[in-house]
Parts: sequence; structure tokens; C-alpha cells
Amino acid sequence: MCKDDLGRVGDIWYQESVRVHNWMDDPEDFWKRRRQTFEGTIKGADSKRADVMSVFEEDGIIKGFITGKNNHIWELFVDYPYQRKGIGSTLIKPLMEVAPLLVVNVYMLNHEAIKFYIKNDFVITKLYTENGTGFTKFLMEWKKKALTSGPYESNFAKNVFQQLDTECSLCVLGLCLASHDIALHRTLSDNSEAEEASYHFPASLSILREVAKIVEPIDKLAFTTRFSQETKDLLQDLKRDLQPFQDDSLTKGILKPIRNVTFHYDFAKADQNRIGSLLAEIKNERELKVRASSGDNSILRYRYTFADAFRSKLVASYLTKDVVDQIAVAAVNVIAFTDSLLADLSQ
Repeated sequence: MCKDDLGRVGDIWYQESVRVHNWMDDPEDFWKRRRQTFEGTIKGADSKRADVMSVFEEDGIIKGFITGKNNHIWELFVDYPYQRKGIGSTLIKPLMEVAPLLVVNVYMLNHEAIKFYIKNDFVITKLYTENGTGFTKFLMEWKKKALTSGPYESNFAKNVFQQLDTECSLCVLGLCLASHDIALHRTLSDNSEAEEASYHFPASLSILREVAKIVEPIDKLAFTTRFSQETKDLLQDLKRDLQPFQDDSLTKGILKPIRNVTFHYDFAKADQNRIGSLLAEIKNERELKVRASSGDNSILRYRYTFADAFRSKLVASYLTKDVVDQIAVAAVNVIAFTDSLLADLSQ
């Protein structure tokens, strides 16, 4: 790698490290002190850390890069102006084609990275404290799916309900169902047409609203005496992340309008300025987009994708990037807390 390219990669690494870790007390100093080590790695000086490096270059500009060793991804960064264009997924795809397993360590508060890896089918397998800094990190894993089997296999788990009173049992059931449904909607969203995926996102928003009600009084329940420190920490993080979903302004300004059009199909209650502009768009179309199953003359033959697109645009108009990130992080933490809770109760 030439000196100019090394400097460009180093700049991307430093600038993005500072930006996504802005929750640190002094992220500029933290990452500046580590830059020399990083640049030594990508020059090949530290073969113990990285033996794979790939850059994404377009129009003569390095826009992103990935480094790793064996099955471990050490760095994956995309320059901010070029994010959300599929570059990160393009960089990671070649590794997925040859490796049966990939692992990556991510700071728990690096919400953007967690969301990216979940989108690319990584799962959180461990929560731990980083030596030297005291920061909490996730270990995330991706495994190649066998072509002959589905994503899940039937198994059995210890019956934790035998040790719980009714109130605690119902709380655990609620959390397990919420985690199940969040994962289900994510899977369905990933496998749906873009327009149809808009249904599953508001569903997750509604689930989080209900989970916030379950989690709020959990400290008063008897089973909290069996919580490990990890579960206690996850509970506090989850309460913090769910706080916006208990806020009336979020409910009235975003959740309620979205539910009106997603589950009640009541466009009359939606913001008529938003409705008016979208309705004008659809009226100006020469033809309406539909999908049909070829050779099928049944009543279920047609899918009215123009209506899906209308709803998708209306829902998107309510969802700012901040709200989307809040939903993604809270959804991950619901599952992480539930998994940790069940692990404690199984002891």
C-alpha cells in the first residue's frame, strides 16, 4: 500500500472511530493514541493481528476498507459520505463466501455497527468488559447456513417456570414472546420486497412500546435476586433504551399515526398534508404497479404493490434516522436481556 493510500485509510479509520464512539469522554485522544498501532497493522508490521485487508475504491477514491485474520474481523469502516450505499456489505461478502464462521467485537454503545452486523446476519453471542478501558463490548458471530436445513433446529431447554411464581412467570413469557416476534419481523422484513418491509418495522415499534410496560416494574419482582451482574447491567441499558417508547410525544407523534395506517388502514386520521402529496403522486402515475403469480387464476393471484409503496412512503415520512436507530438498538437489547435472564434462571 502506498503512503497516500495508507494515509487515506488511516484518516477514514480515525474520523469514523471518533464519530461513532462520541459517547467516550475524549474520543479524539482515545483513538489518536491508537492510530500508530492501527497503521502498523495495515502495513503488515503486526501479522498477529491482521493478514487480510481489502479496500473499496471507486472513481480513484478509497471509500472503505476491511481487515481481519483467520475468522476475526478487526476493522470494517466506510467513509461517512459514502455510507448506506452497500459498501460495507460488499466488503464483507467475500469473507462470507469462504469462511464458515466470522466473529467481530463491537462496543455496546456503537449502535451503528451493531445494526450493520445484525443486518448482515450476525448475532450477539457474548457481552464482556474490555480489559484496560472498562467499556462493555459485544462479541458477534456469523455462521454460514447449511443449504439443507432451516435457520433453527428443535431442541429442549430447562423448565425455568417450575421455580417462578405466577407474576415472574408471566413476565418471562411476555419477554420471550416479544423477543421471538422482534426476531420474526426482522427476518420477514429482510426477505420482503422493499415496499412490503414497511409493515414489519412499525410492528417492531409497537412491540417495543409494549415491552417498555413489561420492563418498567421488573425491579419489584422476586426473581431479580437471581440476576447476574451482566443481566442487571443489560436491564438498566434496556430501560434507558425503552424510555422514549414510554414518552407520549413519541406515541402521539409517531407510533399512533403509523399504527393508524399500518394496522387500522385508516388514512383519514393521518396527516392530510402528507397524504395529499403522496396521493397526488399516485394519481399522476400512468399505471399502477402490481405483482401477479403467473398461471394462477385464484383470488390470491394479485399483490397490490402500489398500495404497499404508498404506505411505505407515508410511514417513512414519520421515521427520522434517530427514531430508526432507537428502534434497532432497543430491539437488540430486548433479545440480549431476555437471553441473559433465561441463562440466569437456568442456573
